[in-house]
Amino acid sequence: MKIALYYPYIHLRSGVERTILEILKRSRHEWHVFTNFYDRGSTYAAFRDFEDKITELNRISVKRSYVNTLRSAFVIANQKIPDGFDILWVHNEGLGSFINFKNKAIPRICFCHTPLKIIYDRELRIDYLKKNFRKAPFYLLFSFLFKIIDRKAFSLYDYCFCVSNEVKERILKNKLLLKNKLEVIYGGVDTESFSGDVEYGNYFFQPTRIKWWKNIELAINAFNLMQKECKELQDFRLVIAGELYPTNMRYYNKLKNMVNKNIIIKINSTEQEILNLYRDCRAVLSTTLNEDFGLTVLEGFSFSKPVVAVNRGGPKEIIRNGVTGFLSSENPEEYADYMARLAEDKDFAVKMGVEARKDAMKYNWDDFVNYIDNFIQLRYPPYGG
Repeated sequence: MKIALYYPYIHLRSGVERTILEILKRSRHEWHVFTNFYDRGSTYAAFRDFEDKITELNRISVKRSYVNTLRSAFVIANQKIPDGFDILWVHNEGLGSFINFKNKAIPRICFCHTPLKIIYDRELRIDYLKKNFRKAPFYLLFSFLFKIIDRKAFSLYDYCFCVSNEVKERILKNKLLLKNKLEVIYGGVDTESFSGDVEYGNYFFQPTRIKWWKNIELAINAFNLMQKECKELQDFRLVIAGELYPTNMRYYNKLKNMVNKNIIIKINSTEQEILNLYRDCRAVLSTTLNEDFGLTVLEGFSFSKPVVAVNRGGPKEIIRNGVTGFLSSENPEEYADYMARLAEDKDFAVKMGVEARKDAMKYNWDDFVNYIDNFIQLRYPPYGG
């Protein structure tokens, strides 16, 4: 089958790009990727092996603002995918669904990483309005109008896969699609590349994008509390590593003002540097306000590392609390307590890591892609033959 895959931006090393890449690597169908912004230098290097299958449409800005979002939405809603494809497969985390308006001739399937987070994620919305109360009137107007158009765009899907139950519930609560058109399918993790001989060094690792809703200050505050309360843990470090986009410089500068000699922020590290940090850390941290799924949780598991995460969203569906990691409130004291337990007892961290690795093996990219391949071919036999 010939499948047109659409995603507005391919420019990061995030879970969306990883999912697209694994589909290209493993599917038995013929996929062609359409995007409005492809940056080969900042996304996964492996995309370069598939550049003959990537077409960049009219460019849109990756800078996040109300004006840029409206401009991008207009461009996406008015572009037509070339003829000759059997299926349109859309990766959506905000604006992707707008591609449906001009492409109604073939079946459309959504792979939803989240509907637009700033609009549909209640926890994020509350936090945003608290920090940007002066923008509230404009935000509320934008939100009202966006939901009207987005509901129409979603209604054009034949079916929708969701990365987690958290995302499925966001779609249902906001009446974007009916339940009978929704299915949860978890992504995978590369248990071969993310494996090998591991160490349990004296540092915590937080793999994350440097972005305000990643709530990185929770890790910093909790780490400082842990060292304040536990004098014997003064040799521990916190290493934060992730991509920084220019639009997030203000948040990055805020974080820099919070760190001390035991906290290191690494910006735009290579893929190998990230793998090394996973391999040798004591445990992995996740502090996102309400994570959609939790690929970094799985990556930590694959390296036999326990994970401390906020007790919301996708991580709740992955972590076995007290067995493969800890699910904490957003209270820095509680989060610090879980960190201290792993720092003080290496054997305990290793035991948790062994269980985490077992769970990681359940999330297999081959099974994920094979399920998608079979679904498409069985559901659309006039196209699949």
